Amino acid sequence: LSVPDVPALAAADRPKVVNLSFGREGSCSPAEAELFSKLRRRGVLVVAPTGNSGGAVEAPANCDDVFAVAAYGPGAERPLAPYSNTTGTVDLVAPGGDMSGDTDGGLLMLSGNARNGTARREGSSLAAAYVSGTASLMWAARPELTVGQVQDVLRSSGDTCAGCPAAALN
Repeated sequence: LSVPDVPALAAADRPKVVNLSFGREGSCSPAEAELFSKLRRRGVLVVAPTGNSGGAVEAPANCDDVFAVAAYGPGAERPLAPYSNTTGTVDLVAPGGDMSGDTDGGLLMLSGNARNGTARREGSSLAAAYVSGTASLMWAARPELTVGQVQDVLRSSGDTCAGCPAAALN
C-alpha cells in the first residue's frame, strides 16, 4: 500500500503485525474491510481490541480480516474481564486486567503520569498488545509462517478461560 510522499519500504522492512489499540461502535465499513483484506493478502496480521463496554465487538475488531482480542482479569481461572466486549467473533482472550474490585487487579505498566513512573491500567487494548507482541515473537523465531498459521497457533495453543468466548493467551 502506498502513501503519498512516503517512500516505499523494502520487503524485509515491512511490518508483519499491526496493533490497532482503538475502537468505535458500529460495523466494519467497506473501506476498512478493503484495507484489512489487502493487508492480510500482503502477509500482515492486524490485531485489534474488542472494546471495553461489555457489549458488542467494536470496529475494527469486527472486520473479517482483523484478529479480535478480548480481555481477561487476574486469578487462577483467568476470568473474562467484565468490561470486555464479547458479543460477536472473538479470536483470542489475553491479559487485560480487571480493576472493578480494586486497582490491584490492573496490569502494571510504565506511566509518565504516576509519581513512581508506573500505574495500573485495564482494557482490551492491553490484551491486544500482548497478542501483537506474541505474534511478533513467533515470526522472529519462524519467519516462514503465514498469517493463517500464526492465527491458528495462537487460537489452538491457548488455555481455558472462565466465561470466555475463546481460548486465552497465557
